[in-house]
Amino acid sequence: MAHETLTEPVPGVTWTSGSYVMPRAELEQLDAKQTRAINGDRGGAWAPSAPIEIGGFGVRVTGPVDVAGGGVLDVTSAGGIVLGDGDFQDLAEGHAGRTRQLRQDTSFPLGVGDFGGYPWAATVSPRHLAAQTVALSFVDSFGNERGSEFLIQLRVHHGATLDRLVFRFRVPYLRKSTPTTMPKLRVFRADRDGNVDVLKSTTLGDGYAGPENPGTSVAWHAGGAIQEFDYVCDQHNVIDTSQFIYWAHVVEETGATEFPEKMLVQNGVGFGSLAGLQATAAAESPPFDVDPVSLNGAIFQINPGADETSYKIYQAVIPSPYTGPGSIIFREAEPAGNVWGPFVAHFSGIETTGWQ
Repeated sequence: MAHETLTEPVPGVTWTSGSYVMPRAELEQLDAKQTRAINGDRGGAWAPSAPIEIGGFGVRVTGPVDVAGGGVLDVTSAGGIVLGDGDFQDLAEGHAGRTRQLRQDTSFPLGVGDFGGYPWAATVSPRHLAAQTVALSFVDSFGNERGSEFLIQLRVHHGATLDRLVFRFRVPYLRKSTPTTMPKLRVFRADRDGNVDVLKSTTLGDGYAGPENPGTSVAWHAGGAIQEFDYVCDQHNVIDTSQFIYWAHVVEETGATEFPEKMLVQNGVGFGSLAGLQATAAAESPPFDVDPVSLNGAIFQINPGADETSYKIYQAVIPSPYTGPGSIIFREAEPAGNVWGPFVAHFSGIETTGWQ
């Protein structure tokens, strides 16, 4: 709709003649048009019957703008929409964009542990492109055992609330028994000074939780299918990337009675070389101070060369009946632990559309 039409019959002429008397109809028309005008000083509410189009120099708004209706904001010029520093488009309560799921890549695990922080605590499964522990647990020459451990740095959304992290895993093959100690998991944040806060309140205060023992090895294997454990965060879970880095920490199950679920590590540092491993076997010194046949299938972490970072894992093949050290064969082994990831983080309370 165009502008209101002029009420004066002959614009610039009729009302300027000294003898013209404005009739009632013109006064009523003028009054009606005036009431339809927008009051720029006092404000109000209007419902135009057609769109209002403003060209020329456009509109400059220096106060707040509240657009309550629907529709599409279509920017056709090259200028686009420019937001000032720190300004974002707000998302209202109930908006689908206020929640978000982020898949967490687990193909870059960081092995940790009290036995020297094994670089081979976890590796990448080529089948699943996810972290797989080399063995479920490590046993040193003194018989000390603990589960393999690794860390995954999490991708997070600043300002959002991390409600839960879904740990996804596979038990790759059927075991003879269920774990003595089930895997345990936690999420924590660390600041630049190394101070750590766990994101779940627990009785021991360490933030660990994990799946329950299903009772049978068949149930634990679950046909090799993906299993999930929901880790619910209830503290320190409003994300602040300006101060913290966020991590998932996985500690494998322990108590498997068979090989190759366990990895034997002498003195906590490996055997040094394949020749050293063979010599250890030939001397039948620890960990070969038991019936060698019982170690058939055991895996060992060694460094076959001069480079102390080039670790490999080897599996012992021991015949029965045992005919002496010379009958022991060592071959490169495949990882035998569980497969972990990708994980899924669930966020809520996202107030802006700042993409991270």
